[in-house]
Amino acid sequence: MRLFELNIDKEEDKESILKIGIALSSPIRVAILKQVNERGKTLSELAKLNYVSFSSIVFHTKLLEEANLIRIKTIKVNNVYSKYVIKGCISINIHFNDVSFNTTETETIEESMPVGYYTNANFGQNNGFVINGIFHSFYENTPFLNDRFKADLIYSSNGFVEYSFDNSKIKDKNVEEIMFSLEICSEVPYYNNNFESLIGFSINDIEVLDFISPGDFGGRRGKFSPSNSSLNATQYGQLKTIIINKNGVYLDGILLNENIKVNDLKLNENNHILFKITSKKHNDSYGGFNIFGKNYGDYQQDILMTISYEK
Repeated sequence: MRLFELNIDKEEDKESILKIGIALSSPIRVAILKQVNERGKTLSELAKLNYVSFSSIVFHTKLLEEANLIRIKTIKVNNVYSKYVIKGCISINIHFNDVSFNTTETETIEESMPVGYYTNANFGQNNGFVINGIFHSFYENTPFLNDRFKADLIYSSNGFVEYSFDNSKIKDKNVEEIMFSLEICSEVPYYNNNFESLIGFSINDIEVLDFISPGDFGGRRGKFSPSNSSLNATQYGQLKTIIINKNGVYLDGILLNENIKVNDLKLNENNHILFKITSKKHNDSYGGFNIFGKNYGDYQQDILMTISYEK
């Protein structure tokens, strides 16, 4: 998912602008965008939600996909293949006669990090991980057990976890944007859909933003959680997307901080990029965190880093 910049005066952008206009010209297609914003849905689910036939929903989603507003993935769950619709971007800016518009071409690299592959951590009293649907719980600070590399979910009542991403491909590049995407929620014994947690994100030791997770979500099975995983425990989270570019820091497409820019992060100065997730004190307590891998929760992805840089 990206922030797309288009210019009405650029010939190569005109087709994309037309496709976006067509895609947004139908109330059903606008409804689909809203429905997949929080989590992905199958084509069958979308057909039921919009009271239309399966063939009709295929038509509408095809137009949205052609405009890059959604993505459609074929995913295997419990030996059954289904087509999932997920959002394809978080913001589109169309510039009109903007002489200052940046026309520099960009390249993009992605790195996917399994949740157990952290390089630094300090967990709270209650912590653990899930492997193949089985919860492994610990009551002391033991983050560096070897089994963590198999984890589909990690959790802690407080503390932090930090991941080290490769930056070798951007050493001599002018980075325009960095994005991190992950599924996350609060942490409480069993689950509580209304349990707040203040969670902070840092990049290269610079705190970029905090957000309040509304709960530790359970009560129904996550879309990609194993069938043997307990329904009395955490099952799914929220997909959060953090973007830092020349304008500032965005969370899920909303500009939250204009004081930190991508150049402040010094992404190509060291031999790695550090991404840190911290449980912070909120209302005199800590709400912890659950971090989901691609085989648990509602989104089939690990922690994803995407970097855009000038060609």
